[in-house]
Amino acid sequence: MIGENVPDQHKLNAARLAAQIDQYFSAGGQAKVLEPFKFEPRPPRNEPAPSVKRSRPNGAEFRRYNDESSDRVLLERITAMRDLGVSQWTSAKRLGISRTRQTRLIETYNLDYPKQRSGCGKKVFGH
Repeated sequence: MIGENVPDQHKLNAARLAAQIDQYFSAGGQAKVLEPFKFEPRPPRNEPAPSVKRSRPNGAEFRRYNDESSDRVLLERITAMRDLGVSQWTSAKRLGISRTRQTRLIETYNLDYPKQRSGCGKKVFGH
């Protein structure tokens, strides 16, 4: 087969297969009719309704929604940091909150807080 033309190899294989099929049927073999595939959609998921607190597998809990009382406390602290001239990045780091949460608070409560103070030569917290 090595060195033969590919179309000739295909013809030879097709002829062998046809001969084997004829031999099977002449020996009394019968073709089996198989059932067609039946599609069954997945059952709907049963998810719990969203709640204020859900527990993680390790037992820790996290808030699903924002707590307004803690937002107000953080907003006061963010405003104080702004008045001191601290950049947003540094204030988020000092308050122990993410930049995403800080940005959400600034945008939600329309706080005027520049990302960086002008005259960046003076350091407030020694960074």
